[in-house]
Amino acid sequence: MQGDAAGWPVGDALNHCGGAEVGDCDGPQGAALHRGFPFVDYVNRGEGEVSFTRLLACLRDASSPAGIPGLCWRDAGGTSHANAVSAAPLPASALVTPDCTDCFEQHAASRTGSMAEPHLLVESSRGCWWGQKHHCTFCGLNGSFMESRDKSQDRFVDELLVMTERYRVLNVAVADNILDMAYPRSAVPRLAEAECDLRISYEIKSNMRREQLVSLVAVGIHYVQPGIESLSGRVLKLMDKGVTGCQHHLAPPDGVTRIAIERFSPYFNRPELAFGDLRPGAQLRGHP
Repeated sequence: MQGDAAGWPVGDALNHCGGAEVGDCDGPQGAALHRGFPFVDYVNRGEGEVSFTRLLACLRDASSPAGIPGLCWRDAGGTSHANAVSAAPLPASALVTPDCTDCFEQHAASRTGSMAEPHLLVESSRGCWWGQKHHCTFCGLNGSFMESRDKSQDRFVDELLVMTERYRVLNVAVADNILDMAYPRSAVPRLAEAECDLRISYEIKSNMRREQLVSLVAVGIHYVQPGIESLSGRVLKLMDKGVTGCQHHLAPPDGVTRIAIERFSPYFNRPELAFGDLRPGAQLRGHP
């Protein structure tokens, strides 16, 4: 069961720049957070690659942020305003290659630099191709935008090889919700040709065939997180998982958890699925 990620602070702004997991800053949560905490100047809701850079330009030019999609901001009197979130997700062409130079330089200069091996975080797609067709009832990872957008396999492999060489790192965590099922036939052979000793982690659908898994291991995808939420065929059908219990041929998880009702998931938005009386957890009661 995946959890919800917290929004990352950027100076006195809170921002969620898309990626695998939706932050506490998306949708109505972001607007409520901004209203409830006057010391937070800005909250960026939704994908932030474009809107966050527009906010920086407004701060530089001392201009109004009223036209920036998804932004929560305060006027001169301190009143909170929440701009409408963009109606369309960013296209794959807008998913830029990150510049991680500062991060790795600071890690190398840190006292703990020799104690912790760094990992490179990359992204080959955004959204979820399965959820776009069948939204798993427990999943709230994608917030406002479920639409699957994949980088071309050639572009992703090129980015991966360039970044691992540039930063001299072999541990790679892929932030995608789910592996694009075309990648084992396209990106994986290209990685195999590169003969890099990478150690890559990916989230995958739990009914991948054995030969597909063998091909992943051959190119360094040694750690996978399969979506095994239940071994009961009836429960999996209710979840709209698209798999059966007998298709889970992998080792079972080594721990269990109580169900978590995530915002943006069907369980949260559709009370007819049996979770109608929702309340904040005890640790959150009394907060705005």
